[in-house]
Amino acid sequence: MSQSTTDSYTSVLTDARSKVQAGLDLSDEIIANIAVSAPGELRARMEKIIARKGKRVRSTLLFLIGATGTNPASLERRAKAASSIELLHLASLLHDDIIDETDMRRGEPTAHTLWGNQMAVLVGDYALSKALELVVVDEDQRVAKVVSEASSKLVAGEVLELDLAGKDLTIEQYYQVIDGKTAALIEACAACGSILAGHSDELVRACGQMGRDFGIAFQIIDDLLDYGFGASDLGKAKYSDLQNGLSTLPMILYYQNLTETEIDHITELRSKGERKDIQKEIISLLTAKNCFLGTQEIAMKHIQQALSTLNSLPDSLAKEQLLSMCGSMATRSN
Repeated sequence: MSQSTTDSYTSVLTDARSKVQAGLDLSDEIIANIAVSAPGELRARMEKIIARKGKRVRSTLLFLIGATGTNPASLERRAKAASSIELLHLASLLHDDIIDETDMRRGEPTAHTLWGNQMAVLVGDYALSKALELVVVDEDQRVAKVVSEASSKLVAGEVLELDLAGKDLTIEQYYQVIDGKTAALIEACAACGSILAGHSDELVRACGQMGRDFGIAFQIIDDLLDYGFGASDLGKAKYSDLQNGLSTLPMILYYQNLTETEIDHITELRSKGERKDIQKEIISLLTAKNCFLGTQEIAMKHIQQALSTLNSLPDSLAKEQLLSMCGSMATRSN
């Protein structure tokens, strides 16, 4: 690696995006055209939700991996795949915000607070259908298969999370949820990028697994940030998982080897998770048992596994960017 893994994740991501800016711009154009061509009032709503551009981690990953082959597919094909996955992600956010009753995202009101739950669901469904339309015509049907499977995994993960809401999860259940909710789309980006780079089936599978490790680590760090561990300028309220009764990895680790009295105590505290004084007490309890450090160590294991796979890619500038992007993820603060 040419850059240290201690480099700022934000600066590394910014640099990585700059290297694939042409692809990102084309993807933005494709998504904008989908919004403009939407019928009736749906057009204005689609334009509203696509205006909130995120960090484009998934698309950047896809374009970078897509650039590691010796005979990559056209930029248009790669951009359509990236647009498809961005639209899937967008649809999942609209649905998630309803389920979590989130009022603000990136400093702006969420779709369901603007238009109501029913309309937000329908706009999300439209984005999902358009996402699948983009890839179904690709000349390599593996791309459509990967995106379709990711869509199914995403919905299954959201359903499982809802079924398990308010329950104390095992680590296995937690992984099942984040496999679907977060890792599936990043796994799809990595696999699609590898397919469109012209890599072998074996390397496509390896890249998919790398994307899964990347996605799992990304979500675990997200869970830490929600508790305020290493967080700055999140763009959303902290402690939302705690307030919504979600059992993420720091809390799961805390529940290991507790006495019945300790279980009763933390359960009572979590029932009042909207109170700032209670939040502070819960943070102290988890800190005392090294739950945040333990969670960080698990994230690092997945990062190391992803780095190992990335090192097997052919040498290129894109590979160096991928290594820096993945290696610096542990320093992510938003």
